[in-house]
Amino acid sequence: MNANDIRNRSRTGSGNGSQNGNSAGHRTGKRNGIRTGHRRSGRDGAGNHDGNHDGNRDGNGCRPGRVSGRVGPGLVLCLLSLLAAGVQAQVNVAQECQVDRVMELDVGTLPAGWSGSHPRTLRALVADRVQGGAWSDAADVLIGIWVNTGDVVPEPHRTLLRDQLIAMRTELAGVEASTDFDAIRSTGAGVRLARFQPVIADGRAEFFLESATPLVVEPALSPDAVRTLCWTAIAADDLLNLYGGNARARALSALKSAVRAWDNFNTKGYSQYPWELFINGRGGDGLAPPSRQIVLLHPSVGIELAGRSLEHLRRLDVLSVEPLGLLFYRSDRAFYFGISSVLSFPSDADVGAGALLHVGPARAGYIFRSAAGGGSGALFTLDLYQLLAGAPEALRSARDRVQDILQSAFAGTD
Repeated sequence: MNANDIRNRSRTGSGNGSQNGNSAGHRTGKRNGIRTGHRRSGRDGAGNHDGNHDGNRDGNGCRPGRVSGRVGPGLVLCLLSLLAAGVQAQVNVAQECQVDRVMELDVGTLPAGWSGSHPRTLRALVADRVQGGAWSDAADVLIGIWVNTGDVVPEPHRTLLRDQLIAMRTELAGVEASTDFDAIRSTGAGVRLARFQPVIADGRAEFFLESATPLVVEPALSPDAVRTLCWTAIAADDLLNLYGGNARARALSALKSAVRAWDNFNTKGYSQYPWELFINGRGGDGLAPPSRQIVLLHPSVGIELAGRSLEHLRRLDVLSVEPLGLLFYRSDRAFYFGISSVLSFPSDADVGAGALLHVGPARAGYIFRSAAGGGSGALFTLDLYQLLAGAPEALRSARDRVQDILQSAFAGTD
């Protein structure tokens, strides 16, 4: 939609068919004995003044024609029509600014003049520049269209959106000038990809909330102004989505991998007691679970095969405690290995000390003990806490937070 279309539509006369001081069905001159510009003696009511119908409208307003000292029915109808027009003037901002709804509109069914301003039409307009990697040139196209929209959008809205379009263009040009453009673009660095995303609430849309002067689109604006503002912002957001497509794909893959890693960490990792969660929770690998795990005063149950010699081996049911250890996880957190010190407390032998080796779910170690105290032996432990309690709530919550980010940021993306 060009500037003349917008201006012509916004300047249309507003008097229920009244233009240039004449309403439909009225002609200058005599009609039913009424002369233009003069009232018949002794009569008030329909058709008594020049160029207005029913004696109740004068361009945009209502005249209080009275019959026998009472308010005429024409005035009541006129006031009701004006009230209805005032209600219709309150634009549904959410419909015009909600990205998914606007992008799903059938461009072919839009009123004349608006199909050329739809974000999908503007996407096609800059398609050649996008395919050629001329992202700042594509931004120039949007800036040029905005500058030529005329005065349909009032200040300060007009300047605020223009400044943000220019800022987007500056960021794109800066990345284009880099010798490592492809690598930078793949990460989304250097450009604020969410710049034009609206926050819609309480019947209005807000843009650029991170800036000192946000842009607020309210129902009090004219329908043309609301649509022009929101559709231009959505077109700019669409351009940034195209630019950030590689970065979004990488982020989507990373979030999915993080969710899988948390699932593995919670079901296949070594259990953690509250004090271990406190220690291990102080570090982290971003959204993913920790790649290393400190074992601290970790109790387990197990069995020990101990004795003075092979001929004297016997089974001991033991409670083991790992004073200190360190585990390392694979990138998918489905496997880990490490070593820890261990103390063995059998029910019918002396306390022993040794080392415990962790290889995935298998844990085996060796306990040193004097012959008089029951002899040394091999130790095998069972992660009973993991079997009985499962993953702690803190770890499940961490996994759920990543899942929430994935769903909110990439809803509908395969």
